[in-house]
Amino acid sequence: MKAEYLNVILTSTINVIKQWMGKDFVLAQKSLKHTPITTKPLTVVVGVNGDLSGNVFISFEAGTAKKLASSMAGGFVFEEIDELCKSAIGEIGNVIMGNICTAFAEKGKKIDITPPVLVEGENIKLGTKYSPLVSLDLKSVNNEEITLDISLSD
Repeated sequence: MKAEYLNVILTSTINVIKQWMGKDFVLAQKSLKHTPITTKPLTVVVGVNGDLSGNVFISFEAGTAKKLASSMAGGFVFEEIDELCKSAIGEIGNVIMGNICTAFAEKGKKIDITPPVLVEGENIKLGTKYSPLVSLDLKSVNNEEITLDISLSD
């Protein structure tokens, strides 16, 4: 996968998270993974088609998901991952991918996305057509974690 594509995805994701959480996330690690991948407690799966095709998996640790959902809910504190919290995480996945679509369009690549699917549960194995995937682990200064597993082909 081209570094340019990864930079678009990384920058768009970090910008959206900063906008919603007010926190800076940085790339902590980049690696290759083979399918299937193993999920964190909440994973948003979005299909991509057009000039690029494949999937993007956005995985959240439980604490990070609750903090992000709380930020989206105007400060309401989520003590557990309930239906409203899950809805907020699905929506943030949609917002991230929408921003990624816009950023690719600005670079001359037209992509469309499928509605996000939220997978709940740790250590669930998910496969994808294109392997290996590029995995980007993001961390905040408070050790909040978000992982992007990217499986795209042009």
